[in-house]
Amino acid sequence: MSVMDNFFSWWRRALSPARFFTLLAPIAPAAEIVLRERVQVESGIVRLSDVAELTGSTSTVEMLAAIELFPAPTTGTRRFLRVRELQDLLAERQVNLLENRLAGASLVEIVNVRPVAKAAPAPVSINTQRATKEVRTALVNYLRQFAGKQDAFDVMVTTNDETALALQTADYRFEVRGGQQPWVGRQQFQLVAEGQAEPITLEAEVTKSPVAVVVVRPVARGAIVHASDVELVAQANSRALPDVLTRVEDVVGREATQSLAVGQLLTAKSVQAQRVIQKGNIVTVYARSSGLKVRTTARAKEDGAMGAVIAVESVLNRQAFFARVVGIDEVEVYARAIEATASDATGVASR
Repeated sequence: MSVMDNFFSWWRRALSPARFFTLLAPIAPAAEIVLRERVQVESGIVRLSDVAELTGSTSTVEMLAAIELFPAPTTGTRRFLRVRELQDLLAERQVNLLENRLAGASLVEIVNVRPVAKAAPAPVSINTQRATKEVRTALVNYLRQFAGKQDAFDVMVTTNDETALALQTADYRFEVRGGQQPWVGRQQFQLVAEGQAEPITLEAEVTKSPVAVVVVRPVARGAIVHASDVELVAQANSRALPDVLTRVEDVVGREATQSLAVGQLLTAKSVQAQRVIQKGNIVTVYARSSGLKVRTTARAKEDGAMGAVIAVESVLNRQAFFARVVGIDEVEVYARAIEATASDATGVASR
């Protein structure tokens, strides 16, 4: 048999049906690289695993995932990656694209969302701290003067070193001007410092806060509460204030029903109208009827504040009746007196 006959005999065996279809079967890729349409990166380098889903053998996927493509765009910006550019980058990194299949999006949008490191704030000097405190206090007093003394304001304001120096030079003697109704929100004020030619302009964020009447000086039980004993103080949690008094005039001139400590929130039970009659005092009783006015005396069976109705007892026949307090050790009844039974008197005395 000739050489050619041997070759053709080998070729027929090689191209048997089974071998022929085996040669035509597609070659499975080592890995599949499916590009995403949009990605967000937080590191400084964009890797292949950032822009694509990788499937295949574990070793191949790990190798491909670690491939660095290019630096990430600056924070807040974006760049686009095309398939052709990715092919060139992979080829430069010795990745055989015949063994790995590319699929997915034709254009990848890459956005850098890496947070920008904030520089540590510069330390605030003691003078600036004091200036901020002085300005805040002055603004609160100014707002209460023009917007209402029953309102409590929370003022957020900052001062710089230049403002602090100007106020320190003026020994913190300055006048506040500016602001406008409704006196809340972003407000602009001017500080006119003593000895300074130009006013200092600054902005502050003003909010109103829930308020409560708070004791600032101890008050003994039975003592009269004066304006200097209390003040309105802003409260952070308005839900905790359902029963407290929110107006100073509801407290001043009234009598403490208990010892009041500094910092205590006052409620309606903390004070009462000033007592002008004490239990056991001899009181003058005025009786009015049909234009006539009769005066007699009685003994108070309980304490009484102005306008209160108390039980009194006649000093002549010990008859008990009710009368309204109209002055210091003075009560008044209209028409005929309403007799108080023993049980009534007992109930009144026990209150």
